[in-house]
Amino acid sequence: MRETGVGREPVDKGMRTEGAELRSVTCWMLLLLAIVPLGTSRGLAQDVLVQRDLSIVRGTIKNIDSLGIQFEDGRRFGWSQVLSSNLEGQRKSQFEKFAADRGLPLFLVQEKLRLKDWSGLGEFSETLFDQLSSEPSQFADNEKFLVCVAAMKSRIAAGQRADAVLPFLKAAKLFEQQKVNRQYAVELGVTPDDLQAGVAGSIWPVWFDREASIAAAKDLQARRSSELSKDSTGLLYYLATLQLHLNAPGKA
Repeated sequence: MRETGVGREPVDKGMRTEGAELRSVTCWMLLLLAIVPLGTSRGLAQDVLVQRDLSIVRGTIKNIDSLGIQFEDGRRFGWSQVLSSNLEGQRKSQFEKFAADRGLPLFLVQEKLRLKDWSGLGEFSETLFDQLSSEPSQFADNEKFLVCVAAMKSRIAAGQRADAVLPFLKAAKLFEQQKVNRQYAVELGVTPDDLQAGVAGSIWPVWFDREASIAAAKDLQARRSSELSKDSTGLLYYLATLQLHLNAPGKA
């Protein structure tokens, strides 16, 4: 123990620690009050959305659906962006379901791509890619691109290059339609020139697995009109090389 001055009681370390903890708790309480206010100046409750970068969005939420959250003033936020909210009742249940089922997997896939952790993508990317294939309207354009890139990278990392062609070509179509910008593609580890050309440098068209090549070619043909740019250079290029195995027995 030490004295802090003449005539004052000694202060031990325990008291100093308790004081620091009290200040810390006070700071957190003030932060929570700032994030979730009790109401507006008119006494009406205000919707609050906390994004994953911890920025705060306030206003009146108009709609909650599979594409994200939309405010009355037109602002929209995708599920990969949001972390929490102050919603209650049925809206809270809606928010929590979409945040858990869609938001968290999309966020994890996005972060793994940015960290180049491609081997850890499969757990989430294949489920999301299946959902995208069956219900494309339930995904925003940037989320479609994210899921396609994740499936492509995951399959390449697993040695499934022929199976990686489909998600790459779907991503290339979105890029061709200007649904995503160059910067976002680069952030996810995709070369914009590859997307524009429709041929990926990481999916060189030399195929060693005959069965996988034939299956991939048939899958591309089946989806050609509905999901892909059916006469694109990239699609024709990959189809031509994958189909070389159709009349060649055994493995090349």
